[in-house]
Amino acid sequence: HTGSTRSFDYVREHNAAVNRLYMMVERVEITASSPATWQAVATGAVAATFPDLDFVLGYVSELAYLRGHRGVTHSIVLLPLWGLLLAALMSRLFARDRATHTWRGQGFAAFYLVACAALAIHIAGDLITQFGTMILAPFSDRRFGLGTTFIIDLPLTGIILAGLAASALWRRSRVPAAIALVALAG
Repeated sequence: HTGSTRSFDYVREHNAAVNRLYMMVERVEITASSPATWQAVATGAVAATFPDLDFVLGYVSELAYLRGHRGVTHSIVLLPLWGLLLAALMSRLFARDRATHTWRGQGFAAFYLVACAALAIHIAGDLITQFGTMILAPFSDRRFGLGTTFIIDLPLTGIILAGLAASALWRRSRVPAAIALVALAG
């Protein structure tokens, strides 16, 4: 019936009025793309090298280096904090493009996950050495270590480098990484 909001005339008049508005701003879809491989690799590389930034203690003194190396930067207690710091840094580096309202990278959670995983792998790698690691720093300065590996293990390092080099050459294949992983485990 006439005047009803369900009538065809009402809908047609309403649409005509809305279509006359010139203030309507074009909608821009805001999307989050999947993480770019290079962004994940860059985040992992930065996070994996971060614990060894304590090398600067060597500029203070040899004693400071020996006492502080593998300290708070290698702490599993502080790992979530270091992950937050690195994720904040990397997410700002790969921030949203304000012109197109799209993400050039993944959100903060993805950076946090990659950073924490890389930190944990670095800490675990140092934990197996004879030198030990202060994994409970700053609450304890006790060094924990399994002592299964010398600090610089050339065969272990060689397998890792060979796996990385082969993966760089054959980027589309996971076989080089799988072979290196099997060689490390066996």
